Amino acid sequence: MLAVIISCPSMAAERLIFKHGTVSALGASSRLALPEYATNVLGTSVENLEIASADLNQDGINEFIVKPLNCNKNSAVCPHHILAETPKGVISLGTIPAKTILLGQDSYHGIRSLMVFSDTKNDFAYNIFVWNPPASSFKPKDSRS
Repeated sequence: MLAVIISCPSMAAERLIFKHGTVSALGASSRLALPEYATNVLGTSVENLEIASADLNQDGINEFIVKPLNCNKNSAVCPHHILAETPKGVISLGTIPAKTILLGQDSYHGIRSLMVFSDTKNDFAYNIFVWNPPASSFKPKDSRS
C-alpha cells in the first residue's frame, strides 16, 4: 500500500487590530494628518472610522488601514482604505472592498502582502493583494479558496 501525502503551502497571517476613531495612540503628525484626510478626502470624521496601523514596508513607520465604523456589524463587504503618511500629508495606497484584511507573511517589492476576505458565502476564500509599483497601489495577485 502506498500513501500519497499532498501538502498545500500555508501562509501565516497577522490580524489587524482596529480601534474606533483612535488617533491618540498615533504620532503627533499623524494625529493631525489623518483627521484632515478623513474629512477632506473620505468625507467623514475619524469618529466614524476604525483605524489599524501596521508597518507594511518594514521602515519603522506605520501605515494605516481605515474602514467605516459599522463595517463588521452586518458582515458585509466595505471599503478598507490603505493610507500612508508622507511629508506632504496622507496619501492613498489603495482602497480594497473586504470583510476582513490580514497581513500576509510575504513581501512584494518590499511591501507586505494583504490577505483579503470578501466572499460573503465562503469564509475561507481570500485574495492576495500585493504592491504594484507602476500603479502605486495594492492590486490582486491571486485568489485562494
